[in-house]
Amino acid sequence: PGPKADVTFIKDMYEKIRAMRHDMGNHMAVIEGLVDKGEREALDEYIGQWKKNYEESGMSVKTGNPIIDVAISEFAGRFEKSDIPFEHSFRYPEQLQINPFDMSVVITNALQNAYEASVSAQDPSVKLTSVIRDNTFIISLKNHIDSKAYIDPEEELPVSSKKEDGHGYGLKNIRTIARKYKGDIEIRQEVDKDGYIFVLNVMFIG
Repeated sequence: PGPKADVTFIKDMYEKIRAMRHDMGNHMAVIEGLVDKGEREALDEYIGQWKKNYEESGMSVKTGNPIIDVAISEFAGRFEKSDIPFEHSFRYPEQLQINPFDMSVVITNALQNAYEASVSAQDPSVKLTSVIRDNTFIISLKNHIDSKAYIDPEEELPVSSKKEDGHGYGLKNIRTIARKYKGDIEIRQEVDKDGYIFVLNVMFIG
């Protein structure tokens, strides 16, 4: 996908987010009204139905934050259509003061890079995980690549020889956001039996 496709994807994603926020506002108004009237039975029934509808929705990813749910779900669908194995255990760190829109920029840029790199890989796979320790939150994204990427010694970022290589785009944005939260990024390339595993770790201090 080229720049135009990326813009369309981002626009579609944020339209879904806006719709979810609008629905959330309506739900909260109903709940507040039932609380004010002391309608406990009706409140329990409403919340139960709301939870059931959410669980039965088409959202395939539940991270603890609706914005990140949309972002990862969109890419999960893209990976599936391209027959690229994708797994994640990402959980949003609610206890830390990290803006979900900043997080969504990190997630979408990282997954876009992994997708572009995986399209041409012989044996593609992508794995997204997260871990939290006290006030430190780390995102780790791993994907298989056939050959080692060249790292610019000054920028300390991969350089793409062509568009499909992936990883050469968006990493500056990811690093900028990580540093905004007093963190940084780490890039590793681990030897694998059929090539290399490209590892991107993003650290935030909440």
